[in-house]
Amino acid sequence: MVILPLQTWGKQGYGPILARGGLGGYADGGAAESQVYEGGAMVKICLLVLLIAAPAAFAGDMTFANAKALADRDEDSLSGAQKQALVQAQAPVVQAALSSCLTVNGPKPFSFVVVVELDSTGSVRGTWRSDETKLAGCFQSVAAKATLNSPPRSPFYSSFEMSVSADGVSQ
Repeated sequence: MVILPLQTWGKQGYGPILARGGLGGYADGGAAESQVYEGGAMVKICLLVLLIAAPAAFAGDMTFANAKALADRDEDSLSGAQKQALVQAQAPVVQAALSSCLTVNGPKPFSFVVVVELDSTGSVRGTWRSDETKLAGCFQSVAAKATLNSPPRSPFYSSFEMSVSADGVSQ
């Protein structure tokens, strides 16, 4: 374990930082060796670590609206044949979700959107939904376990836009 107490502040606001090894000394009771690191270098290292870690830390903070915009962008970039293949890959997911989730909703009309983030193998790595109904939540949990075709790039966002009116189902 490394303890980094601030030793002094320099004129620029940063000074050397004292780093101690261990938990206060050696097993024989002797003092631990100390090394002094220049504060500017340590600040650069900390900033670099934050820049590397930030995208992963904030990935879970994406809103539904942002995910839907990415799905629209990614789906619009597909060729006609790729769009058809995506719809065909989504069909079993829709069938599985509706067959297991419709009992939650009953015969009432519904409308919701579930967005999925796909990795390079087509596995779902993240999901978002447009509303908090039990049906949408159930559909989202089924979609989260799905694997679609390998997308042209990763991550790739796609949406399931589900709507049932009094007239029937549309996708």
